[in-house]
Amino acid sequence: MTSPLSRPARGRELSRRPGFPESSTPGPGGGRGKGETGPPRASPSRTRSTRRGRARLPPGAAPRGNLWAPWRMEYIQAKRTPQGPSCFLCIGSDRRRDPEKLVVHRGSKCFVILNAYPYNNGHLMVSPYRHVTDFDRLTPEEMRDLMALTRRSIRALRKWGHPQGFNVGFNLGPAAGAGEAHIHQHIVPRWVGDTSYMPVLGETKMIVQHLRETYRTLRECF
Repeated sequence: MTSPLSRPARGRELSRRPGFPESSTPGPGGGRGKGETGPPRASPSRTRSTRRGRARLPPGAAPRGNLWAPWRMEYIQAKRTPQGPSCFLCIGSDRRRDPEKLVVHRGSKCFVILNAYPYNNGHLMVSPYRHVTDFDRLTPEEMRDLMALTRRSIRALRKWGHPQGFNVGFNLGPAAGAGEAHIHQHIVPRWVGDTSYMPVLGETKMIVQHLRETYRTLRECF
């Protein structure tokens, strides 16, 4: 019988990894054949490819799958200036391009836009037309319109999807998580249980409706 000390280095390395119990007892779909050394062979349904070949998955693990988000390609292929991507919140005055830019509603000093990379379905942002990067530089008129549109957005979201709660607020500055310096307020509708296990274990948020369909149905509620 082969001594454990005489096993090849690759066999010793794999057998010490978590989920690779060192055992000489054959199991369903795998195990050691007569005269074989090294870790038990795993069945094809419980293996994954590695640089060293095929390795056995830990108990309860599933092969890696794909989560498709094709609309993110628009961000990857967006035109960029030497200072970085152009400001997507500087929407201009051409209302004909509102569907393209996901602008849901326009007010006198501010507007409502659907977030193209949402935290949750129906994630809206309220922002002034003027490119303002400092909260203290908002005019009284902009501040009033911003809050009025925030309230209108919450009412529209309630009509649209009957959420059970909201996260509303600003991310001011890069240290606070602001992805764009142009001032904007987030309005994220929430439902009990909407986090599930995906964000906790996979750091992935499931968006169950296509952005264009969300835009079409949500715009009708304003």
